[in-house]
Amino acid sequence: MGSNSTTSYSKLSAAMAANSLYNDTNTASGASDADPQIFTVSYVANYQSANLVVGGNTQISSGVTVDSAAGVTSGHVSFGTNDSALRVAGYRYTVKTPDGKTYATLSSALAGTTGLYDNTNNATNSDAAPQTYTVEYAAITQTAEVVVAETEDEYSGQVLETVTGDTGAALGIKLTDATLQSMEMTQGYTYYVTVKHADDSLVTDEAGNVIRYATLDEAIAANNSFDAVDENADHSGIKQFILNPVPSY
Repeated sequence: MGSNSTTSYSKLSAAMAANSLYNDTNTASGASDADPQIFTVSYVANYQSANLVVGGNTQISSGVTVDSAAGVTSGHVSFGTNDSALRVAGYRYTVKTPDGKTYATLSSALAGTTGLYDNTNNATNSDAAPQTYTVEYAAITQTAEVVVAETEDEYSGQVLETVTGDTGAALGIKLTDATLQSMEMTQGYTYYVTVKHADDSLVTDEAGNVIRYATLDEAIAANNSFDAVDENADHSGIKQFILNPVPSY
């Protein structure tokens, strides 16, 4: 651009071609130019984009894109999704940034330089290499047990078997009705089974009535997976199959 020009060009070569001659400022011999021609180069940040996806090998859908964001080179990445939305009962998670660093939360992953858009050369509003932030979930270890209901005899509250495993996994309880019937504690008694979730709520039917299973095998078949509860929450955190003795006549 010449000293009096306000025309913009997409390339320096185009600007030079259109303004290839020096101006006609009257400058004394040996003196500096009082009105030099100035070619001003202005930089505009390129369009950039980023995706927030689920990774890892868990029951949480892997490969799903949770959110997307767009901005410009060196701008701050900002997703509409926050840490509260990423929490899933029974799982903990971490967030891996495009440079491979791992953080405990999305907010910490987006803080500092790891939360800036990169500098891919994109001529249009389409990013040839969008950045990927990966949320990786890991199942929390859950507990289940077979326990005798609170009674007035020596077996009251006795835990007969305890198993642990990942959220949503099969329980793997080995105790059966056949085993129970051979135990001294069941002599002279029948029993029914109620099931209490790890959040301390009882399994009920559609009408809200507590379900009484006639056998342990039936109760396990209907509830054969670990519950999804978080660590340090306000509940027992243990799924229970409760044997309720009934005296035989």
